[in-house]
Amino acid sequence: MNCPSCGHDNRETARFCDACASSLAPSCSSCGAELRAAARFCDQCAAPVSPRSDGPLATERDPRSYPQKHLVDKILQSKSAVELAA
Repeated sequence: MNCPSCGHDNRETARFCDACASSLAPSCSSCGAELRAAARFCDQCAAPVSPRSDGPLATERDPRSYPQKHLVDKILQSKSAVELAA
């Protein structure tokens, strides 16, 4: 588990960073309360928890990261042109 403060790589079972002593427990970005590992909402203020890069929700993609349709169409047209020329 990487420390959110200094980036140091710690054991998965560590509660505090062994390089800077920062807490490794995820905390609510709204109220600062410590979050449980599988929390989707803060149990203190009900704020939604953003997916962690090392958590199970990390595989869900942000829709804003999808390629735009006009770019996909352009790539597919270029691919067709290359296939016809070959």
